[in-house]
Amino acid sequence: MNQIVPHLESTQFINYTYPYVNGLPPVITECIISDDFLDEDPEKRSDPRTNVYNFYFQRGNYLDYYTGLHCPSISESLRGVLSKGDCTLEDFKRVIPTHKHSLFPQLSVDANWPPTVMIHGTIDDAVLIDESRNLRDIVQSVGAPVKLIEVEGELHGWDCYPAAAAKNKAEFDAVKEFIEQYL
Repeated sequence: MNQIVPHLESTQFINYTYPYVNGLPPVITECIISDDFLDEDPEKRSDPRTNVYNFYFQRGNYLDYYTGLHCPSISESLRGVLSKGDCTLEDFKRVIPTHKHSLFPQLSVDANWPPTVMIHGTIDDAVLIDESRNLRDIVQSVGAPVKLIEVEGELHGWDCYPAAAAKNKAEFDAVKEFIEQYL
């Protein structure tokens, strides 16, 4: 994610990763976002789970956790599709179970799709801007109102920091205006 993330050992995340040897971790509904989330010393982090996200990316299996599809790994299945080249949306639909299609907006867009507004940093390297551009194009193709607001020079998670509200007021106002227009 355009930053140096120290190698994360699986032993650090034994309580938060599949197969959950100690049972499912408890749900936490509040987490302070701060610049210490990458600190190598777990005692200095605002929440010990904040690096789990980086750990999933490091292992290349974030989608396993997002979908709950660990065995077989949905991440491995999707890499198999990509390795064949020239893949289509239908190729992805075939490897993603139907009951999980709703987790992937691009698989569910149809004529009943609601008005959609997206805001995305142009240099996001966790979720590439092309993903939002692709979804915008798919939504446009069915005639639903859609707006993609591209925020120049911002990485993934830029909007979590308090300074973002003032710095990107125009972009946030554009989201508000879109919502008001279609509400």
